[in-house]
Amino acid sequence: MADLWQSARSQIASYEHRTSELQLALATEKEALEAVLREVKQLEDDRSALDGRADAADAQAAEARQALAEKRAAADRAAKDTTVLNKHLELLQGSSRDAAQQLEADRKRYREHLSALRGQLAAFQAHLSATTAVA
Repeated sequence: MADLWQSARSQIASYEHRTSELQLALATEKEALEAVLREVKQLEDDRSALDGRADAADAQAAEARQALAEKRAAADRAAKDTTVLNKHLELLQGSSRDAAQQLEADRKRYREHLSALRGQLAAFQAHLSATTAVA
């Protein structure tokens, strides 16, 4: 019976030793798992932060694209306005040339008419001089 007790105590001691080893292994595994969970949480936080920065970058890129589209539209309008203004300038230059030619033609006619009037005045003065000399 003493052997039975000795055997039982030996098995209990072996069981307690094995239980201690398993508890130690379990504690180690639990710590490792908690470390992995902390790392996963940190990675998720980092990913969340990156997602936030990506969203901000996307929003900024969208604003930049919108600003670019507005600037392109303004440039297109400016190009059309420039085309219209150039056409008006060409028309005004043509009108100015026509007006300058007309003015030169009017000056020429004025000079010719003035010469004719001076000639008539000279003839009238000669006629007056001749009439007053006869009288």
